[in-house]
Amino acid sequence: MQINTSNSKIDFSVKKLLLINVKGKFSNITGTAEFNENDLSNGNISINIPIKDINTGNAKRDEHLQKDDFFNEVKNPVITFKSSQLSKKNGVIWAKGALSIAGNKQTVEIPFQFQNNRATGSFNIDRTNYNLGKLPSLVIAKNIAVSFDITVK
Repeated sequence: MQINTSNSKIDFSVKKLLLINVKGKFSNITGTAEFNENDLSNGNISINIPIKDINTGNAKRDEHLQKDDFFNEVKNPVITFKSSQLSKKNGVIWAKGALSIAGNKQTVEIPFQFQNNRATGSFNIDRTNYNLGKLPSLVIAKNIAVSFDITVK
Protein backbone atom coordinates (compact mmCIF):
# COMPACT_ATOMS: atom_id res chain seq x y z
CA MET A 1 0.00 0.00 0.00
CA GLN A 2 1.28 3.45 -0.89
CA ILE A 3 0.93 6.42 1.43
CA ASN A 4 -1.77 8.75 0.19
CA THR A 5 0.28 11.94 0.25
CA SER A 6 -2.66 14.33 -0.07
CA ASN A 7 -4.46 12.83 2.96
CA SER A 8 -1.50 12.34 5.32
CA LYS A 9 0.24 14.62 7.79
CA ILE A 10 2.71 14.61 10.62
CA ASP A 11 2.38 17.25 13.34
CA PHE A 12 4.89 18.21 16.01
CA SER A 13 5.01 20.40 19.07
CA VAL A 14 7.91 21.62 21.20
CA LYS A 15 8.12 24.06 24.14
CA LYS A 16 10.11 27.26 23.64
CA LEU A 17 11.23 29.34 26.63
CA LEU A 18 9.31 26.93 28.91
CA LEU A 19 5.99 28.61 28.07
CA ILE A 20 5.37 28.81 24.34
CA ASN A 21 4.23 25.75 22.42
CA VAL A 22 5.69 25.90 18.91
CA LYS A 23 3.62 23.72 16.60
CA GLY A 24 4.34 22.63 13.09
CA LYS A 25 3.63 20.03 10.48
CA PHE A 26 5.15 18.13 7.60
CA SER A 27 3.29 17.38 4.40
CA ASN A 28 4.11 15.55 1.17
CA ILE A 29 4.88 12.36 3.09
CA THR A 30 5.65 9.37 0.87
CA GLY A 31 6.30 5.70 1.50
CA THR A 32 4.76 2.27 1.79
CA ALA A 33 3.08 0.12 4.41
CA GLU A 34 2.86 -3.60 3.73
CA PHE A 35 1.36 -5.71 6.50
CA ASN A 36 -1.46 -8.02 7.44
CA GLU A 37 -3.00 -7.07 10.78
CA ASN A 38 -3.53 -10.75 11.63
CA ASP A 39 0.10 -11.69 10.89
CA LEU A 40 2.56 -8.82 11.30
CA SER A 41 5.67 -11.02 11.10
CA ASN A 42 6.43 -10.17 7.45
CA GLY A 43 5.19 -6.58 7.54
CA ASN A 44 7.21 -3.46 6.87
CA ILE A 45 6.75 0.27 6.82
CA SER A 46 8.89 2.85 5.05
CA ILE A 47 8.21 6.59 5.37
CA ASN A 48 9.94 9.61 3.81
CA ILE A 49 9.33 13.14 5.09
CA PRO A 50 10.85 16.04 3.10
CA ILE A 51 12.40 18.72 5.31
CA LYS A 52 11.66 21.45 2.75
CA ASP A 53 7.95 21.02 3.50
CA ILE A 54 8.19 21.92 7.20
CA ASN A 55 5.54 24.49 8.17
CA THR A 56 5.38 26.18 11.57
CA GLY A 57 3.34 29.13 10.33
CA ASN A 58 6.47 31.32 10.45
CA ALA A 59 8.53 31.46 7.23
CA LYS A 60 11.69 32.71 9.00
CA ARG A 61 11.50 29.92 11.58
CA ASP A 62 10.92 27.33 8.84
CA GLU A 63 13.97 28.60 6.96
CA HIS A 64 16.08 28.49 10.15
CA LEU A 65 14.96 24.92 10.95
CA GLN A 66 16.22 23.85 7.52
CA LYS A 67 19.74 25.18 8.26
CA ASP A 68 22.66 23.05 9.41
CA ASP A 69 22.18 23.66 13.16
CA PHE A 70 18.79 21.92 12.99
CA PHE A 71 17.69 19.60 10.16
CA ASN A 72 20.52 20.43 7.73
CA GLU A 73 18.22 20.08 4.72
CA VAL A 74 21.07 20.45 2.21
CA LYS A 75 22.89 17.33 3.48
CA ASN A 76 19.85 15.47 4.80
CA PRO A 77 16.78 16.48 2.78
CA VAL A 78 14.51 13.73 4.12
CA ILE A 79 13.54 12.28 7.50
CA THR A 80 13.14 8.51 7.10
CA PHE A 81 11.62 5.71 9.11
CA LYS A 82 12.16 2.07 8.15
CA SER A 83 10.61 -0.62 10.29
CA SER A 84 12.52 -3.73 11.31
CA GLN A 85 9.68 -5.35 13.26
CA LEU A 86 5.93 -4.98 13.66
CA SER A 87 4.05 -6.37 16.64
CA LYS A 88 0.68 -5.99 18.31
CA LYS A 89 0.14 -5.43 22.03
CA ASN A 90 -3.25 -4.76 23.63
CA GLY A 91 -4.80 -3.87 20.27
CA VAL A 92 -2.06 -1.39 19.37
CA ILE A 93 0.40 -2.01 16.54
CA TRP A 94 4.02 -1.18 17.34
CA ALA A 95 6.50 -0.41 14.58
CA LYS A 96 10.10 -0.79 15.72
CA GLY A 97 12.73 0.58 13.38
CA ALA A 98 15.31 3.17 12.42
CA LEU A 99 14.32 6.85 12.53
CA SER A 100 16.88 8.99 10.69
CA ILE A 101 16.83 12.75 11.24
CA ALA A 102 19.57 15.18 10.19
CA GLY A 103 22.00 12.33 9.51
CA ASN A 104 21.47 10.73 12.92
CA LYS A 105 19.80 7.33 13.23
CA GLN A 106 18.08 5.99 16.35
CA THR A 107 15.98 2.90 16.95
CA VAL A 108 12.46 3.86 18.04
CA GLU A 109 9.16 2.12 18.69
CA ILE A 110 6.11 3.90 17.33
CA PRO A 111 2.61 2.87 18.46
CA PHE A 112 -0.37 3.32 16.17
CA GLN A 113 -3.95 2.35 15.56
CA PHE A 114 -4.88 1.13 12.08
CA GLN A 115 -8.44 1.20 10.80
CA ASN A 116 -9.95 1.74 7.34
CA ASN A 117 -6.52 2.19 5.71
CA ARG A 118 -5.63 4.93 8.20
CA ALA A 119 -2.82 4.89 10.76
CA THR A 120 -2.98 7.32 13.67
CA GLY A 121 -0.69 7.64 16.64
CA SER A 122 1.72 9.73 18.64
CA PHE A 123 5.15 9.43 20.24
CA ASN A 124 7.95 11.61 21.61
CA ILE A 125 11.55 12.06 20.56
CA ASP A 126 14.49 13.69 22.31
CA ARG A 127 15.85 16.30 19.89
CA THR A 128 19.35 16.01 21.39
CA ASN A 129 19.55 12.38 20.17
CA TYR A 130 19.43 13.79 16.64
CA ASN A 131 21.56 16.92 17.27
CA LEU A 132 18.63 19.19 16.47
CA GLY A 133 19.56 22.63 17.68
CA LYS A 134 22.49 23.52 19.88
CA LEU A 135 20.30 25.57 22.21
CA PRO A 136 19.87 24.62 25.88
CA SER A 137 16.64 22.97 27.00
CA LEU A 138 15.58 26.18 28.76
CA VAL A 139 15.33 27.80 25.33
CA ILE A 140 13.96 24.81 23.41
CA ALA A 141 12.76 21.73 25.28
CA LYS A 142 14.47 18.41 24.58
CA ASN A 143 11.15 16.61 24.10
CA ILE A 144 9.33 16.89 20.77
CA ALA A 145 5.79 15.53 20.65
CA VAL A 146 4.95 13.96 17.29
CA SER A 147 1.51 12.88 16.09
CA PHE A 148 0.52 11.48 12.74
CA ASP A 149 -2.49 10.70 10.62
CA ILE A 150 -1.44 8.67 7.58
CA THR A 151 -3.74 7.19 4.98
CA VAL A 152 -2.69 4.39 2.63
CA LYS A 153 -4.24 3.30 -0.63
